[in-house]
This record gives sequence, structure tokens and C-alpha cells, in this order.
Amino acid sequence: MTATTVRARLQNWYWPADAALRQRRLEQLNLTVGGTRGTLKPAFVNVAGIAALAAQWHSPVLVGVWAAVAIAMILTSRLVLRPMAARFARPETYARCNALHLAGSTVFVLAFAAAGPLFWVSGEPLNHVFLLLVLVVSATLGVAQTGPHLPLGMTAYLYLVPAIALCLAEGGLTYYVLALLGASVGHMMFAAMVRAAHATEALLDLRASERKLLATQEELVVQLRAANRAKAEFLAHMSHELRTPLNAVIGFSDLMRLEMMGPIGTPVYLDYLNDINASGAHLLKVISEILDMSKIEAGKLELKETESDLRDAFADAFGMLRLRARDGGVVLTNAICEDLRVVADDTALRQVALNVVMNAIKFTPEGGRVEVSAAIGPDGGIAICVADTGCGIRAEDIERVFEPFGQGRHDIAAKERGTGLGLPIVRSLMRAHGGDAHLESAPGRGTTVTLTLPKERVLAAPQAQAA
Repeated sequence: MTATTVRARLQNWYWPADAALRQRRLEQLNLTVGGTRGTLKPAFVNVAGIAALAAQWHSPVLVGVWAAVAIAMILTSRLVLRPMAARFARPETYARCNALHLAGSTVFVLAFAAAGPLFWVSGEPLNHVFLLLVLVVSATLGVAQTGPHLPLGMTAYLYLVPAIALCLAEGGLTYYVLALLGASVGHMMFAAMVRAAHATEALLDLRASERKLLATQEELVVQLRAANRAKAEFLAHMSHELRTPLNAVIGFSDLMRLEMMGPIGTPVYLDYLNDINASGAHLLKVISEILDMSKIEAGKLELKETESDLRDAFADAFGMLRLRARDGGVVLTNAICEDLRVVADDTALRQVALNVVMNAIKFTPEGGRVEVSAAIGPDGGIAICVADTGCGIRAEDIERVFEPFGQGRHDIAAKERGTGLGLPIVRSLMRAHGGDAHLESAPGRGTTVTLTLPKERVLAAPQAQAA
């Protein structure tokens, strides 16, 4: 390995020139130092244990002096050098921060490593086993704690070098073999530190990617909110621009087809007027549903809660749809008991009733029926069921019909497909009241839409309705 290579590797860890690399090294350093927190008390316990065992071979005065000096070095490392280093924890001052942390780690290691040469007694195997164990175990723990940052991890060799030197100085085959084993341990320590450093870099890369992803997500949320605001403004503008002329078209076509200002000369024109009126009414309904859904999605739905009669709400829906039901040969039955009152937004409740009944009529063939009933459940809440004898839908399409613009695959063609917003609006309005909307269906067996409201919204319930 050339001097240039060595210098490049040292610069890579101790004084990196690249700003991004300095940031990475600082993150590794902070992560490694954070992993050594909480080691102060165990260090004092270790000093006491080493001192107690060393007193078997040395005078209490020598052992006491070492213990005092070791504690002072540990306190200097943890209470003086580390806070100083924290002041320079910035990428541009990484080299100074690293140097202070390196000094603190060196002081901490020397506090324990000095016990080996100081307490070594030649010709005492038990003493040697004790001290070698202290040094090798300390080196292993040091690598485990500081290995992710190579400069700090290298201080663990201050435990291992004295152990090898003492074995070589003692002499003899056994100690030479121990020295060789110590060198092998040192090689494995370095390999472990390199792997730990690479793993830490991979972890930091993952964190950086996560932060970038979160930043992108926040930016997308901001853009989405801006898009929603723009959509709301656009739809509010279009509400006026489209509804006003459509209402005029519908109104004037009504006057003409009813011949209120005199008869129409050509009968075919009357058919055209009916088509114009029906198309205008359908288009107005589509626009209204899109605007309602947009308001719900934007969270701008405001409920004006009053006391509402359930039977009246569905009776009004039946009244508006009775002509359509008669033309389609569908029988309507309102089986909701009188005086079943709830606290709700009356306009929203009537919109729900109109949507579910209209949907039931739309997919019920001639000779079928639509029945509405209500019952109080065991929890005190109310369940309103709108059941039809229509074509039904497949199980896999049930949730799809509650998605905006989602429509199920029906076995018969409806006279009017619509936008696919009716049931999503129904579910949203029911959930805004603390309830929900569910659907049960099967091909050829009809469909039942169940609307639920919590017991807090039930004002009056006849005993006959109690479940």
C-alpha cells in the first residue's frame, strides 16, 4: 500500500474535503457516539472490580491510585471532552469534532488499558489470565460500540497492543501462541469494524432516502391541496356558468312543451322539446352530483341539523319518482312507521332518499317492486332498508359502486346509466351523520341498500319498530 493510498484513506475518515462526505462522516460519528451513552456507571463498576482483583497481587495504595486516575480519565472523557465535541457537530467543523471525540475515546480506553502493564506480575499465570481477559474483552466491547466509525473503533487496539506486548515480553511457547492469537483477534476486529462502517453507511443511505421520500410526499400533499383548491374554484365558477343557462333551457322548454303560450304547429317539434327538456334535466342532475361530490371530497360539507321525519323524507322521494316508477311498471311501498324522527340535515336526508330510491327503480325491471322499511337495532341505532327486486350485481362489484364514478356490471341495461356518483354521495352523507351505507346483492336476487344512523340521532321510535 503506497503512502498516497494511506493518506487518501486517512483523509477519507479524518479530514474529508467533500462536503457531502463530511456530512456522512458526521452522521456516522453521531450515530456511533449515541450508541455509547449510558456506559458511565458500568465503567465505574468495572474499575471497582479490576481494583478488587488487582489488590491480590499489589498494594492497596497502587491499586487505589490507579482507580482514582482511571475514574478521573473516564470523567474527563465523558463530562468534558464529549460536550466540547458536541459544540462542533457541524459538517464544516467535522475534523475538530472528530478529533475531540477521538481524544475522549482514547482517554477512556487508556484508563482501562493501563491496568495491563501496571498490574502484570511475571510468573503469575492467574494474574496473566485475569489481565489478558480484561484487555481482550474490553477490546471486543470497544469494537462493538465504536466500530461503525473507524477512527473511534481503532482506539480499541489500545487494549490489544499491550496484551500482545506483555505476552511477547513474558516469553515461552504458550505466550507466543497467545500473542499470535491476539494478532488474529486484531485482524478480525478490523474486519468487523469495516463491516459495521459499511452497514452504518447503508443505514444512513436508507434514512436519507426516507427523508427524501417524506419531503417529496409533503410536496405532493401541498400540490394536491393547491389542485383541490383550484378544482373547487373551477367547479364553483362552472356551477354558475352551467346551471344558469341550463335552468333557462329547462324552463323555456317546459313552457313550450306545455303549450302555455299557444299550440305548437308541428307535433314532431313537441317530441323534440320533450327531448330537450329531458336532456337538460339529466345534464343538470349530472352537474349537481359532480359539484356535490366535489364539496364532500373537499371537506366543505356543512350539516344543518334539524328534526326530520323519515317516512316523510321517503314519501317525498316516492312522490317525485312515482311517474318514473309507473312508466317502468315498478311498485313503490313505503313501510316506514309514522313518527319515526331523527336529528339530521333534512336536505341531505331527502337527497339520500331520492338517490337510493331512484337507483332502485332504475335497475328494477317491469313488474318489480321497491320497498322501504326501517327498524331500531339492538344498539339503539336505526337501520333503513331500501330493497328492490331488480337484476342485482355481482359480489366483486359491491364496493366498486360506492367509489366515485364506479358502476357495477348489471345483467340488464338500465334506461339511464348516470355518473356513478349517486351511491358514493349517499355513503358520504350518511358517514357525515355518524352512520354508514351498505349494500347486499346477488345477480337475479335484487339489491338491498341499508342506511344506518347512530342512536344519538334517534329522537322518537314507535315501539313497533324496536328490534
